[in-house]
Amino acid sequence: MLVLVYGVLSWYRFTYRIEQGELRIEYGLIVRKKRFIPFDRIQSLDLSEGILQRLFGLVKVKVETAGSGGMGLQDGEAVLTAITKQDAQAIHDYLVSIKKSGQILQGEEEPQSADDLLYKMSVSELLMLSTTSGGVGVVISAVFAFVFQFEEFIPYEQIFDEVEHFVQSGVVFVSVVVFLGFLLAWMLALFGTMLKYANFTVRKVDNDLVITRGLLEKRQFTIPLNRIQAVRISENLIRQPLGYASAYVESAGGSALDQESSKVLILPIVKKRKIPGLLEPHLTEYHFRVNISPASKRACSRYLLKGWLFMLPAIIAAIWFLKPWGYGALILLPVSALWSYLNYKDAGWSLDQGMLTFRYRNVVKNTVYMRKNKVQSFSVKESFFSGKRNWPPSRQLSSLDMAALAAKSLTLRKSMSI
Repeated sequence: MLVLVYGVLSWYRFTYRIEQGELRIEYGLIVRKKRFIPFDRIQSLDLSEGILQRLFGLVKVKVETAGSGGMGLQDGEAVLTAITKQDAQAIHDYLVSIKKSGQILQGEEEPQSADDLLYKMSVSELLMLSTTSGGVGVVISAVFAFVFQFEEFIPYEQIFDEVEHFVQSGVVFVSVVVFLGFLLAWMLALFGTMLKYANFTVRKVDNDLVITRGLLEKRQFTIPLNRIQAVRISENLIRQPLGYASAYVESAGGSALDQESSKVLILPIVKKRKIPGLLEPHLTEYHFRVNISPASKRACSRYLLKGWLFMLPAIIAAIWFLKPWGYGALILLPVSALWSYLNYKDAGWSLDQGMLTFRYRNVVKNTVYMRKNKVQSFSVKESFFSGKRNWPPSRQLSSLDMAALAAKSLTLRKSMSI
């Protein structure tokens, strides 16, 4: 009852209005708070319809300003949790009119409204995205995390003892159960991904990219083109042999900026060879057909050594504590060498026509494209051993190149350390 009363009072005390070119919000029961957001500082509006909002014909509006989204802060943003679609559209139309009037005052001609379809996910692409996503591990981890919240009430030790005795007499049955468990987790992940990314479309509306997606929860958010700082193309281990990739943009703001990560998915899954044709006509400052210089041949030994240094402690511990079976961990040495070699082969860079491109691999192969004039800082790390070696100048950035690049650094919010 107290929660119900508090919710009703909070709703009653929450007001919003448009006044003198500002979105004015007042809320709070004991402490009254007021937030005035000038419309000329609003970058975009993020509209979403959850299940509850859709039942009552409402939408959630998240207001993104020029100062929001950075460092995980929310001081520069506001959220209207549940308002009518008509009110949300009215706020959006007013924001568009303010932007257009501002351009006219600056002597620019009133732009013609343009709405171009950049990308629409097909059913086959949605199935490919769902089947090749990494959601299975997330589902299994979530199930374990939920179950172990009740360790005070569930006798896990007794259960594990009984399971151990059962396993000794029913290996085949247990193997089937484990397989079915992973199959169920994969199906849940598949279903969840399809619901999340169904009806995924990307449109270019004037100077913004507008993304809509979702079946149960419909979302629409906006990325201002002038706030895109970099483009990232990612290929996981399953999609890369099939020629598929995903494209993200690094945004310095906008409604699509997640506080946990600044990367925004604009192409969930598409043939890699099609990405330049899809993005270059709309992201005119970027070009994706570049010649990437690979890493030096001498760097291969460093990649191998680094991989072995991370793997040796685990191998030694396995041999020490799990004799004689621990010697099987020695197979990790060639596996680590192969993985380090793949990392070495995928490493590379390019500096061409004002574009700085980096390519690297951790688990996922990433290629990052950015404009030099949007780099804020450029850092270089040199170990004692690499400093002692005479690296070929044809395969590295010279000190003059680094200085020239740093001199042109301007606005990128994130540092990138190579």
